[in-house]
Amino acid sequence: MGFSFAKLLLLLIVVGAVWFGWRWLRIREMEQKIAMERMRQGGSAKAALKAEAETMAPCRVCKAFISPGSAPCERPDCPQRR
Repeated sequence: MGFSFAKLLLLLIVVGAVWFGWRWLRIREMEQKIAMERMRQGGSAKAALKAEAETMAPCRVCKAFISPGSAPCERPDCPQRR
């Protein structure tokens, strides 16, 4: 039961694998806690994007999709100028 270089190297590899595995699990756990806290405070990012989305309609003149509340374009026959 002597100590050889191979046994010490194997022991260091096993200890390192256990250490990094434990550390990885702790980081994942912390990320999940942060995500849950963010969801409790303000909802998910998808819900925030949906709340700010605006319905666009095709322009009668140029057929480009525009926001009903947008500023008029440079065309003289722009229906937004009214």
